[in-house]
Amino acid sequence: MPGGGVSEGSNGGSFGSKEAAELVASVREVFRSGRTRSREWREAQLRGIERLMMDEEEAIFAALAKDLKRSRVENVLCETVQVYQSARQSASSLRKWMKPERVSTNFVNVPARSEIVSEPFGAVLIFAAWNMPFLLSLDPLIGAIAAGNVAVLKPSELAPASSALLAELLPRYVDKEAVRVVQGGADVATALLESRWDKIFFTGGAAIGRRVLAAAAKHLTPVALELGGKNPAYIDSSADFNICVKRIAFGMCVNAGQSCLSPDYVLVEESVADQFTDHLRRTLTRSTARIRSRVRTWRASPRLPAGLGCTRCCQTRPRESTLWWGGRRMRTRTRDEGTPGTWARLHAVLSDPARREHIVVGGETDEATRYVGLGRLHALLAGATGDVGRLELSGVQGHASIPSAETWPCDF
Repeated sequence: MPGGGVSEGSNGGSFGSKEAAELVASVREVFRSGRTRSREWREAQLRGIERLMMDEEEAIFAALAKDLKRSRVENVLCETVQVYQSARQSASSLRKWMKPERVSTNFVNVPARSEIVSEPFGAVLIFAAWNMPFLLSLDPLIGAIAAGNVAVLKPSELAPASSALLAELLPRYVDKEAVRVVQGGADVATALLESRWDKIFFTGGAAIGRRVLAAAAKHLTPVALELGGKNPAYIDSSADFNICVKRIAFGMCVNAGQSCLSPDYVLVEESVADQFTDHLRRTLTRSTARIRSRVRTWRASPRLPAGLGCTRCCQTRPRESTLWWGGRRMRTRTRDEGTPGTWARLHAVLSDPARREHIVVGGETDEATRYVGLGRLHALLAGATGDVGRLELSGVQGHASIPSAETWPCDF
């Protein structure tokens, strides 16, 4: 592999098993040199990521605008500040994390002394998702660096502008021999998985996660899977609507609902269904002035540098961020071009005459930009799915008996 910090599978020709093996050997050689083990090296890389978030904020926002059309407020909340704080906290905690931990010694080994010493794995492979491309790329990288590892980062090809920017900027702020970025699609990911790694971190869906786990099992490589799932919310007559509705609205609206923790449907007790609808409609359509005010207050925190995500991020522009949770779905088609992608599926549901009459807020779409406004995931289909008699919920002690409840889908 070249001596630089970036290997581009999509832009620099084919990237196959041979190139992947050379890449792994290259970063592993850096690890074996021992330079990543020192606290000084780890802290320097983490401080570099801090500077990246501050110095390149405008470039990051521009890339996110191309990929997600997300408002500046959300870019700060979902990306730059979280990465900055993670890097800063990790750098400050290194001395504590690296200090050996004394533990008791069993009788057989007396008078020996026992302690737990944290050791880096070695070569770490990181697969990032597209919905928060900088956070989901750099936060696992921060953990890998803090532990003294070398790393290869594979950003999602579904966020091409963000992926290209990471490949361009990271070598300027971190050790370009110890941290590499590989761009490309499924073929590049497959080639990378054919090599032996010491740790794999994957963020994405369960289907691809199974493939990653199966490939890692051949080499007995430990894997961390950060997968999505179902996130139902249950509302009964004892709920405080001033609190629960705001939390549900925020969870299903931030990043246009495109996060693994977004509540995808809500079960509401029939006796309070109209009250819930009223509160949610008002919450979703209210002015963003209060949100902007809170962000300004939060941004004034002395824990953050003055230049990071300053109040200009609270400005709005027509269409893409009139309501700051507006945005666009990433795919018009799936990888199989014959199958409608996320946007197409949502548009079909929202434009279906049989369902339009049930939408109580939002629902506008724009195919040219794949834009979906307030009603994207939040278009409430009142009574469209009928009653529910029984629901199994993890976290609600097994089964929740609902004599009669209306299901309000937030995802389709």
